[in-house]
Amino acid sequence: MFKATKLGDDWDTVESLAINSENYSVKNPSVSADGKTIYFASNMPGGYGNFDIYKASINTDGTLGESVNMGQKINTEAQEMFPYISSNNTLYFSSTGHLGLGGLDVFYTKEIDGKISTVRNAGIPINSNADDFAFIIDEETNQGLVSSNRAGGKGSDDIYEFKKLEPLCDVLVIATVLDDKTREPIAGATVALFDTEGNKVLSKITNAEGLAEFMIECEHDTELEVVMDGFDSKKVQVKGSNEEENNVQINLDPIEKLILAETIDLAPIYFDFDKSNITTQAAFELDKLVQIMNKYPEMKINAISHTDSRGPESYNTGLSNRRAKTTVQYVISKGISEARISGEGKGETEPKVDCSARCTKAQHAENRRSEFIIVDSLQQ
Repeated sequence: MFKATKLGDDWDTVESLAINSENYSVKNPSVSADGKTIYFASNMPGGYGNFDIYKASINTDGTLGESVNMGQKINTEAQEMFPYISSNNTLYFSSTGHLGLGGLDVFYTKEIDGKISTVRNAGIPINSNADDFAFIIDEETNQGLVSSNRAGGKGSDDIYEFKKLEPLCDVLVIATVLDDKTREPIAGATVALFDTEGNKVLSKITNAEGLAEFMIECEHDTELEVVMDGFDSKKVQVKGSNEEENNVQINLDPIEKLILAETIDLAPIYFDFDKSNITTQAAFELDKLVQIMNKYPEMKINAISHTDSRGPESYNTGLSNRRAKTTVQYVISKGISEARISGEGKGETEPKVDCSARCTKAQHAENRRSEFIIVDSLQQ
């Protein structure tokens, strides 16, 4: 890459940029609106794939600072090229490594407080099943150009004009994890971000201030799951917002709060109708039991499983026994000795809700539960 200075109507003083090298290529430059940063593609050593997106500061004298790789959230093992930084600091680029429609697709993201937001596909009609690249846009008029070798063009690579692109909108979720008793921050807690489908998106560890930060799309509901040794794990719903920041405080109780006189007070562990497998929610609760039993090695537990009243009584007895066995096996699989936990199925004989007349689905679900009885006193 080169730079030139315009003197009157002529371009003069052509200079090679310091980021050039005989050992690799640099190409596709784009300069930020304030003139302080240049973005480009390069296959220099140390990247994540073939061509990666880099940036470098532009000094007041026109020289360039150190080349900085834009990171693994943008760059993949494949190709990332044609960066374009718009007037509102949205970074557009083309990639074959992110999930796309085929060939090179245009993607976009934004850097907020040094953090890269979610990388999104620009979608149809910007992208096609062919190569789509060299994207530029005027953020004020929402008009722009994109190159493509899609079917129906005049030649191999054609230039297409378009109007309007949906604006990028992200929220920085700042989770602060505190000890509910002391109100001190908890460092080292695992905070996982889940989408609305219950899929884990990202997991982070809290820093010394008890903070973990996530960048999510505006107006998207999410869930945070916080796990820390010695504390009761917690799940928190995060309502969608279009504010720049969403601060969420999560207070954790000491794990001992779950130990009552004769039972372990877990959230209800429900089973799906006519099923005995451990659900994701059940595993979340059972992991708390495992943590308690690890902390108190003399503790012994009897896991009692119950069913609802639908189906023959003999069948429900067998089903509850299978559920108790599955529960016990899960705990043992986490390293607890089989001598310390037993299981028992009660069938429909001890309902929490009397369904002799009629029950709702929710009430039937309440009866499909497990209880954890302490059968040996704690030895602390």
